[in-house]
Amino acid sequence: MFIGNFISFVRQFRVDHRCRDLNDLLGFWQEYDFIGLDRDGTLGGHHAPKPDPRILGVLQTISRRTEVVSNCAFCQLVKIRDIYAEMVSASIMVGFGEMGLPHLLRFEKGSGKLRVLRYYPTVGMLCDVTSRLAQGDALFEKPTRIYRKPNPWVLQAVVALAVREGRILARNPRVLYVGDKFFTDVRCANLAGFEAARVKTIGQLSDLREWRIDFVLERLLFDLPIGAILSRLADMFSAH
Repeated sequence: MFIGNFISFVRQFRVDHRCRDLNDLLGFWQEYDFIGLDRDGTLGGHHAPKPDPRILGVLQTISRRTEVVSNCAFCQLVKIRDIYAEMVSASIMVGFGEMGLPHLLRFEKGSGKLRVLRYYPTVGMLCDVTSRLAQGDALFEKPTRIYRKPNPWVLQAVVALAVREGRILARNPRVLYVGDKFFTDVRCANLAGFEAARVKTIGQLSDLREWRIDFVLERLLFDLPIGAILSRLADMFSAH
């Protein structure tokens, strides 16, 4: 039992592509039907007011198959819309009410229009409830929780919506999620049943407004040579 649980846990850290930054995606992005992107550390520094100029070209190239899939607060999602709406849509998963029923909050590419869709994770269905919960950029009630990565629901919901709306045509779509953190981004991709690409973090720990133990653990477990063993184990177990 312990060994099986350990192997299942380690497999959550499988990385299919190790990249310096988004520019490395130019070599293989067309192999995928959909590409989800983390924001902080992947497109720019933590809560950066604009994307890193080094990745703007590739972001424009892959934008027709790409969306930002984040776990930020709604106020930050509005800022993501303001920065990226010309290129990509952006989504988060939040809960409303005492039960925290999951809803996808989504700003559409181009129009920047807010949509609210109730998500049923057990069946992978979505129901548009925008008129009941939002008007313009304003929500009628405050979310009671944010479903943060590595919870895979936000990524699964975004892909399900793309399939429903015909933006993904493949019967068994190949999906890639790109981020800079193992504990959230890479695990989210694997738990969702998709592929993962890890990029080196844009920005420094000093960019954060508060000290975060998870970022320190990232360095100890994965970035330093002695800590690469867990990532290698994930590759090994995933190959069998």
